[in-house]
Amino acid sequence: MFCTKCGHKNPDDAVFCDGCGNRLEEIVDGSAEEKGVVDAKVVEKSESDTSLKVPEVKKGKKKLDKNGRIGLVVIFALVLIGLILFKKPSVNFNNYLDISIEGYDGYATASYSIDKEKFYEDTKNRIKPTVGGKKLAASFNGKERFAKALIENYIEVTIDPEDGLANGDEVVANIKVDEKAILEDFGIKVKASDVKKPVMNLVEANMIDLFKYISFETKGIAPEGHLEVKISDDCPFSSYIVETLLNIEKKDGLSNGDEVVIGMNPIVPALAEECLEDYGGIPYGKEFTYTVEGLGAYVTKETELTDACFSKIDEQFKDVLIASYAEKTDGNMSLNSMERLGYYLLIPKEKVYNDTMLYVVYKVNASIWVEETAFSDTIEYYTYLKYRDPIYVDGESPLKVDVINAGMPGNMQLRCYDDNSSRSITYYISGERNLDDMYREVVTSKVNQFVTKSTVQ
Repeated sequence: MFCTKCGHKNPDDAVFCDGCGNRLEEIVDGSAEEKGVVDAKVVEKSESDTSLKVPEVKKGKKKLDKNGRIGLVVIFALVLIGLILFKKPSVNFNNYLDISIEGYDGYATASYSIDKEKFYEDTKNRIKPTVGGKKLAASFNGKERFAKALIENYIEVTIDPEDGLANGDEVVANIKVDEKAILEDFGIKVKASDVKKPVMNLVEANMIDLFKYISFETKGIAPEGHLEVKISDDCPFSSYIVETLLNIEKKDGLSNGDEVVIGMNPIVPALAEECLEDYGGIPYGKEFTYTVEGLGAYVTKETELTDACFSKIDEQFKDVLIASYAEKTDGNMSLNSMERLGYYLLIPKEKVYNDTMLYVVYKVNASIWVEETAFSDTIEYYTYLKYRDPIYVDGESPLKVDVINAGMPGNMQLRCYDDNSSRSITYYISGERNLDDMYREVVTSKVNQFVTKSTVQ
């Protein structure tokens, strides 16, 4: 063994150098050069330099002995055991979640269920609940209770979409897990990821055309007409179902010619399920447009007053006139003839405060007699029949009027004299002696409230 300090060759078992006393180091492994063996160079002593030239020595790598290798193995094993012993238990929540899809194509619903029993069984011995940092000594039932609380309070599952499902759709269960809180409160790791499930193999439902059993009718007077729904006796659905599903754009405030869109509201899954169970099918209906017609309308222009409508008014006037004779003259007056002279149509300037008024004017010739005195005479006078808001109906009847509320002029005094007995009898009949008086009563007095259209000559 050569000394690394002075280069002196020493015995292989020497501990100290015989030349300089330096402690010798054992070189292991490697080639002669790697072991630090001094090159076979003779240390030369020059005449002028008596110091020794120390050859270069390269330090080699120390080789682990057997005991070192065993120690490393032991340390690694201890670390691995520690990781296993102190690693927090982990649970994949997806293993306990199931998505189910039930119903018919287009009306199916999705729901989820959690296998709580299996979750309890898998976690009951792994949950280590803590409160305030202190361990709780929980019994088996206690741990089962904690597992239930974990699911109900620390995990949230939502389904999207949840209903109205059809073949080809995809349902996603969105799972939110409060991992940090679970780890702190239960000492267990719970992980989860969203779950997707395709919708397929749904059976088509029996569909029933709802509008096959429904008809529509408008009633009333424009512009306040009303749309009524009539359900046939053989309709398989209840009136409640029909009213719930019908979507009518407008039912009130209608006039002839208005267009109303009629369709159906979306059928929610619960209603679809009810219809299938109770009525054997799901109602459907194609949207359509209904045109309003047949409503009465108030007269607003003279073109709506046709000859046919006046013929009807003539009949009503005659009946009213004869009835008034019987009432006011005790039957002592009779109608000889009547001539329609025209009409005054008064249209309100502001409908809020007034109604349309129609005055149909007549010239009347009548006979009067007094049986007690044998008095008789023939008279002519002018009268009218007044209608408030006369109703014009296109396509059904020419004109509808309220006969009961039809009015006549104020009473005109009619005094009958008997020259033979010098006696007189006074009657009061509805009319005016001339047209000028009637015009002033009907038109002139109302000029600020109405626009008048007259055909009376």
